[in-house]
Amino acid sequence: MYHVCNPAQRDDGVAMFTGDTVFVAGLGAFFEGNAQDMVSAMKKLYYINADNEFVDDDKTYIFPGHEYTLNFMKFTQKIVGLHKPTNSEFLNEQVNRYQSLQSQGLPTIPSTLKEEKVQNLFLRVADPKFVKAMHKGNEEELMEFLYNACD
Repeated sequence: MYHVCNPAQRDDGVAMFTGDTVFVAGLGAFFEGNAQDMVSAMKKLYYINADNEFVDDDKTYIFPGHEYTLNFMKFTQKIVGLHKPTNSEFLNEQVNRYQSLQSQGLPTIPSTLKEEKVQNLFLRVADPKFVKAMHKGNEEELMEFLYNACD
């Protein structure tokens, strides 16, 4: 069972319901905001457990409002293949896992914050090392690049 409240008394993790903002390996549309707003939101999510001694990223489960996992993972593989900002072995393992789940009629969600910090390029815009490795300018410019490249 996943718990939403009082993580200090739960040993099986906490749930984060991200709706249309963050998907597994992806991001929602900028309907009422821009790249700067989304970078700000991603930083909050990326560092949400930084000062929380009770919850680790691998125990923070992300439940998005929609399941677009494989499409976003294919996008991630494409971008990683072009820019090489990270080890692609984990990404390939994840794609295989998600394909297996989908072929069995099982959901690919939830994901964990730990997984998303590797496979979600939009979330990784909050990581200065990733921004530098991508060579696309500052974090807002990188967010804009990823958002437009994902269309």
